Amino acid sequence: MFQVSNIHFQPDGTEILKDVSFTVPRDHFTVIVGNNGAGKSTLLKIMTGLITPHGGSITFDNRPLQTWDTETLAEKRAVVLQESSLPFAFTVEEVVRFGMEPNAHRFKRDALTELNAVLEAMDIASIRSRLYPLLSSGEKQRVLLARALMQLGGLDNPAGCLILDEPTSNLDIEHQFACLHTIRELKHKGVTILAVVHDLNLAYHFADYAIMLMNGSIHATGKVEDCLSPERVADAFHVATEKQVSSQYGYVTLGIYPKEIRAQKKTR
Repeated sequence: MFQVSNIHFQPDGTEILKDVSFTVPRDHFTVIVGNNGAGKSTLLKIMTGLITPHGGSITFDNRPLQTWDTETLAEKRAVVLQESSLPFAFTVEEVVRFGMEPNAHRFKRDALTELNAVLEAMDIASIRSRLYPLLSSGEKQRVLLARALMQLGGLDNPAGCLILDEPTSNLDIEHQFACLHTIRELKHKGVTILAVVHDLNLAYHFADYAIMLMNGSIHATGKVEDCLSPERVADAFHVATEKQVSSQYGYVTLGIYPKEIRAQKKTR
């Protein structure tokens, strides 16, 4: 879906991204991870065309990104960034309905049925009449995710690419799992998902491909279980890490501890 080649970005002479190259595979859930200042959000903005790199190229759906017009891109992808503001007092339902405009022809079910399904999936059906500016940060985040889902054609017949910058940053634990589960299911219907994710355990559980940045460069890419191996996580984030398997649920997580633990273990 995306081919990123030799991207450089250095505003004011400060090198934020250095020779970044990778491929985002179709019909996969790909996460971008990395330490603070690694360039994750900057890279995502370059990949959406919001900012222009100082070198390199990006291909989206087999065409150079800069050759796409805005209207056609809106039919092919939906984007939810961290900085999203709506200055007018629209209701939750009105905001979500805005997403329907680019791809109204995709709805196999009637639009109201699809809208209701998306509102339920994001757990915002009960607040559909509330004004968006009065919502909590977590509620706003779920509304914007719902709008993006509608832009791709809803849950019944979605298509295209979903691009997310920290989609769970304001969500409680229950909604983190519920929203990522809904998003992950889209890949089985032909949607390509690309998301910046800070929580490595959420990335490990829900994604199947990962891109790890470190200080503006590619540190690792590949299957999520390989890219987020304890060794690579320890190297990139300067922590002690181990894989853990729940004896009750069989759930694999990354145990992440302060790096001092590693030093203490060596001295015992």
